[in-house]
Amino acid sequence: MQTQVPWSQNDELFKKELSKGIYYAGKVVEYLAKKGINCEYDNNLDFRKSIKESYKYKDQVDASYKGRILEIKSRREKFITPLDFPYDTIMIETVRGYDQKSIKPYAYINISQITGAIICLPGYKNDDWIVSRHFDRTRKIHDTWYETEKTKWYTIDELIQVMLAW
Repeated sequence: MQTQVPWSQNDELFKKELSKGIYYAGKVVEYLAKKGINCEYDNNLDFRKSIKESYKYKDQVDASYKGRILEIKSRREKFITPLDFPYDTIMIETVRGYDQKSIKPYAYINISQITGAIICLPGYKNDDWIVSRHFDRTRKIHDTWYETEKTKWYTIDELIQVMLAW
């Protein structure tokens, strides 16, 4: 019988998920570059040596453009636009993850691992954000998340129009 390693001690799963995240962040950065948005992006992110060091990475940036932080998340859901996302709400980030950031993201960007479609949301917390508890199937833990209705999200091309005007 194989024992499940708790997420807080599972460096192998953490590295696998972080590597996947870096890969998909690169896909978003490539798409933005094709549209004239050349982001700062470091695909050589450090891996924590242990969970005890995770606090050191709370302000690590996925990508930035003209000093504005872009938080990029890959999703296992199939979607092309926010409106065909398979659920009524879309998780933004864990409450702990968002609240501990010294500088909040300008935008959250989600890329579908299935379709490659990209959607986004302004990064400032507002009254539309809901706090909810969900079971994370990858980490095998319950966590508290910020989420919002899918109607509040935008296509990446709408964000690009704003970014080009900066």
